[in-house]
Amino acid sequence: MKRLTQCLLALFFLVPASLFAAEELPFYFPEGVVVERENAAKQYGEYLNYAAATNKKFQENRGQRFLDFRSIKVDTDLESTSKLGNKPVKMVLVLDNFIRLEDDEIRVTFFGEQRIISNKQLKVVIADLIAMTDQAATLNFEYYAKLDELRVVARAKALGLSVDEFKKCLDEKVDGSDITYRELNSIPTPLRKSDFVPRELHLGLMPEAEGVLGVTWLNSGLIYYNPQARVLDYLMGGPRVLQHEMIHVNSKFQRYPEANAFDPELLAMVPDGLYGNDHMSLFFHGYFHELRAITRAYFGFDYTTARNRFVKFDALGNIHIDEKEYNAYCKQVGEIRDEMFSFFQGVVIPEFYSRPEWFFAYNKKMENKSAYVWLLMRMHYRPAILEGSAKTAIWLEAHKSEIQQMHKDAFKKSGDGKNTGFDFDGMAFLKDRYEATFTEAEREAFEVYVDNHPEEIEKLAESYKSGNFAEIINFVGRVKSQKGGRP
Repeated sequence: MKRLTQCLLALFFLVPASLFAAEELPFYFPEGVVVERENAAKQYGEYLNYAAATNKKFQENRGQRFLDFRSIKVDTDLESTSKLGNKPVKMVLVLDNFIRLEDDEIRVTFFGEQRIISNKQLKVVIADLIAMTDQAATLNFEYYAKLDELRVVARAKALGLSVDEFKKCLDEKVDGSDITYRELNSIPTPLRKSDFVPRELHLGLMPEAEGVLGVTWLNSGLIYYNPQARVLDYLMGGPRVLQHEMIHVNSKFQRYPEANAFDPELLAMVPDGLYGNDHMSLFFHGYFHELRAITRAYFGFDYTTARNRFVKFDALGNIHIDEKEYNAYCKQVGEIRDEMFSFFQGVVIPEFYSRPEWFFAYNKKMENKSAYVWLLMRMHYRPAILEGSAKTAIWLEAHKSEIQQMHKDAFKKSGDGKNTGFDFDGMAFLKDRYEATFTEAEREAFEVYVDNHPEEIEKLAESYKSGNFAEIINFVGRVKSQKGGRP
């Protein structure tokens, strides 16, 4: 995710999603790409070959920049509600540095390469990207299909209410206010497939982000998708990188400034890095570094030792591995991967999104943006880092008093901001919520009232400390109901 930059201007023409069927691969694919789903060692080998075949053209920038307003732009019929505000629009596809010349030829520029392609090749690229976007949105939506229900169940439980009772009042207004119980409890409107579809999808290079396969600008609905990522998605048997970016782009899941309070990359790796045919991500991907530490603690699998054992020799970049041993280790990792696929779907994600503000605060206190995952794992699994859960339990019991003292001392010191790079801006978060709750006129009236009645704010602070939230809600309701007048 990067700062929002100026979008390219482009030519327009309409191409409905149903017009083409992706019957052949786009022209920018290297020859001989093999999809390997079963054999983990062969999949790893194909990945390394793919990277070697595509890096120069798609990643190896030498200070190059692009500025070309002639890039081809395509209106599609895919609906997008991903941008903050969730207003429905049709997705626009932009083919960066695909330029229609005066003689109607189409010129394409990559790093170190420029070529002419036919209209047929252009149609293949367009059809392929539209099909992959639709497939990625479908896969994400299917994985998160039960989230709305599970999130409501988790929140009702936390509030001590029955699920039916909580559901009935969700869209009702809190007494004396214009705020609904849904808004009060940070429960968004029901999820839609279109929430994962970007407002604008660019197929293009990213000169200032060498090595990056995809970039999403939070809150904006904008995704950049490197052609190299499309090749990798084909190799992995599904639109995995695109799914990852489409988790980022969904403003119901990730938006600024809240995304500074947790690790958005870890959650964007779910489900794309936990599918059964992915034998590499949990083992190697940088975004899974925290999950590797967590699963080592709770399943006892040592990833570093495993990698050291299956690599026999590294001959100046030519890696010699024991295929049988590598596949055996990947089978063990696969069991952990499958367990995490279900655990994140049924527990971690619903719990996290049922009360995100609480987990933001917990992460900050623990000085770890994935602290909530550690907490939820502890609530559902037994530590097994010392050759199984039984031996680990014995050791923990033997050292219980000293562990408790270390925990007490660490907890007292944690969260002061001195020992971490935790960069959640609490004021930015509160400002975002403030501006989302009140109109400009309401904010002006509120600020004038506060200046003239400081004692009211002192009373509200005391109400907060004592847990009297009804008084706070009534005050907010009075502000909103006046529509610009005095509270």
